[in-house]
Order: sequence, then C-alpha cells, then structure tokens
Amino acid sequence: MLRRHRPRGSIAVGMSLAFLALLPFGGLYNVPLLVLCGLGLWCLTTRPREALGDDGLRLLLVLFLCIWLPMTISAIDAANPVHAWRKVGSFLVLFLAGAYIAMALRRGVDLQRLLAGVLVICVFWSVDASWQFIHGFNLLGFPYGGQRVSGIFHPDLKLGVVLATVSPFVFEAIRKLAGRSAWVLLALIPFFAAIALSGSRSSWIVLLVVSGGYGWYLFRWAGGPVGGRAVLRVAAVGVLACGALAYSFPQAAGQMQGLLAERTTSVVDFVRGDHQSSHVALHARLTSWQSAGRIFSDHWLNGVGPRGFRKVHPDYAPVHDFYVLRGHTSNYPHMVVLEIAAETGAIGLLGYLVALAVLMRRFLSMDRTKLVPGFPYLLACVVVLFPFATHLAFYSHFMGVLIWWTIAVSASGLGASGRCGPDEGKG
Repeated sequence: MLRRHRPRGSIAVGMSLAFLALLPFGGLYNVPLLVLCGLGLWCLTTRPREALGDDGLRLLLVLFLCIWLPMTISAIDAANPVHAWRKVGSFLVLFLAGAYIAMALRRGVDLQRLLAGVLVICVFWSVDASWQFIHGFNLLGFPYGGQRVSGIFHPDLKLGVVLATVSPFVFEAIRKLAGRSAWVLLALIPFFAAIALSGSRSSWIVLLVVSGGYGWYLFRWAGGPVGGRAVLRVAAVGVLACGALAYSFPQAAGQMQGLLAERTTSVVDFVRGDHQSSHVALHARLTSWQSAGRIFSDHWLNGVGPRGFRKVHPDYAPVHDFYVLRGHTSNYPHMVVLEIAAETGAIGLLGYLVALAVLMRRFLSMDRTKLVPGFPYLLACVVVLFPFATHLAFYSHFMGVLIWWTIAVSASGLGASGRCGPDEGKG
C-alpha cells in the first residue's frame, strides 16, 4: 500500500524558489520542476479526495483544462504532430508540479516566505543588471552589448519578461515588508530600472498594467501600515540616489536615455504611420499578426497545433513579410490571443475565454476579507493570461513553465485567502 505523503509548505517554497533562481541557467530549472511534478503525482495518487477538496487546486485544475484540452484536440491533426503531442505531454508535467504547489502552500506564513524569496531573487537580478549597464559587465562577468541589458540571462534577452511577469509578487512582498521598514521601498528603484534597461516593450506594457492594477488595489482596499511621511522620505532619498548615480555616471545616464528614446520613438512613429522611421521589429510583428489571422481563417476550428505556427508561417505570410524576405520563419505571432487562435482555433479561444470568465467570476465573488489578501494573486493570473501580451510564445517551454508556476502560486494564494481573513493568516 502506498504511503501517503502530506504536502509540505517548506518543500514547495524551496523548490519554487530554486525553480525561479535557475531560470537563467539553461534547462537547470527543469530539475526542481520535475521534483515538484513527482511530488504532485504522488499526492494526487495517494490523497485524491483531499487534493480535490483544496480550493486552490480546483482553481488550478479548471484553468489548466481550459488551456490543455484545446491543445490536445488541436494536436490530432497538427501541422507538426510529433512536436504538438510533446507539448501536450509536457504541459501535464507543469500541472502536476503546480498541483503540489497549490496543495502545499496553504498557510499564509509559507506564502510570505515565498514572496520574500521572490523579492530577494528579483532584486539581486535587478542590481546585477544595473551593474552590467554601468560597468559593462555583470557580477558573473557577462558583458553588456551596448544596447539592451541582458543581466544574468545573458545572452538571452529574457530579463525584462521574467521580472515583469512576477512583478505582482514583488509588489506584494514589498507591501508586507514595508510595515517593518519603509526603506524596503527603495528596492523598487533597481527593479524598475532593470525592466526599463531590458528594452522589452512587452515588459513595459505588463509592468504598466500591473502597476495600475496594484496601485488601484492599494488605494481602494489594501491601504497599509506605512505612513505618508515615511513614503515621502523614501521617495526623496530615491530621487537623490538616482540623481547622484546620473551625476556620477553621465555616460551611462545618456545611454539609458538613448535606449528608452529609441524603443519608444519607434512605436510613436509606427502609430503615426511613419513606417520609414519606425523600428523594423514592429513591421515584423504586424505581418506576423496578418499571418496568424490567415491561419485562423483556414483552420478556424482547432488550429494548426501547439507551436505549429512556425511550421506553416511561410505559407500564410504576406509577400512583404520581414522573415520570409530573409529566408526565415516567425516562431509565434507575438500576441497571446492570436497565438491561441492560430494554434488551437475557435476551441482554444473558447477555453481561453472560459478561463478569463472563471477569474472574473472569482473576482466578483470575493468580499473584502478575501479580496485584500487575494487580489495580488488574482492580478498575477490576469497578467500571464493578458490577451494582448506580446511576450515570448504562450505554448513555448520557457514561457509555459513561467506562466504555470505563476498561476500555481496564485492559485495557492487565492485558496489561502479563502481560509484567512484580512490579517492574511499567520499560521
């Protein structure tokens, strides 16, 4: 007879933080992911009734099925069936890993430890990236290429995407720690700087959405123990610190201004219709969107299968497509809703809309006692499922594990918010 294993919060916290910390180092993040997967399978096998009775796990299961079932249906006649079925199988691993997180992180104290760990990791990455920008190399010796900052993810440009995705957890950790010392707010300086220096416009959009949503949450519901004078003192010190850095490193400040101007001016020129001045990457995305629309028109029911867009893109691309003219193919449409439409069709869009409806229903059904501790986790779910996000491919392995890890932690937080009041639970 199988011995029952009770999910432990300390294991979930340790493995989750190990997963996040190992994201920059190739596929090493798969090690804690597989450990969590094995533990999740063991718990679901030995404690099925207790597992399905957990509110966080039920939410995770519903959201997962909304995305995974259309993937399975689309894989039946996928453009690249081998790769499509491999994606279907790999997403099961993500669910099992997330299931253990959802079952184990039931106590507010475990969630607070996880949030504090996420904050430490992200601040370290942010300081490291800022050091790379100012001095030309980061703490591990990775060089700065002179344009967008890669930080610890060098040579990949994933720093901004990862930081923006987990930003709701970072904001919530800072809010909780600010009750002890308002000076923790200074951690936002390198955090925002790293996302800005990453040059990722999609990350800027995500951060803007999170900042707006979280700011509304703070002023509308959460409040906080930090007084206005303390916030003003910290803000004044932060402004002085930024001014001192700009004065001490004028060349770096000029490079930052140039980077931000180049990345924003190209968007403004594109919106105005000045296509000659706008950045070529924006044209590449526009033609990718057109290709996705054509693919959906021909395969409207169940799409071309997960990650099938890159297989059929040359057949549906416009003649002036940026990638086709250079003998390449676009890997994904650079917009979540278009990627789902092209690769899983109307069935995938229906599942996706149901997932968003589940989150909306959850929000509308939460009273103040649940909304105060639960909203940051709800916001994190909305961010990773944001329909107009243009981050990495939704069905890709790297973005997939980051999305479902975020959803698993959020499901845990929402489940815990249903068991504790506005004090957010201490035991």
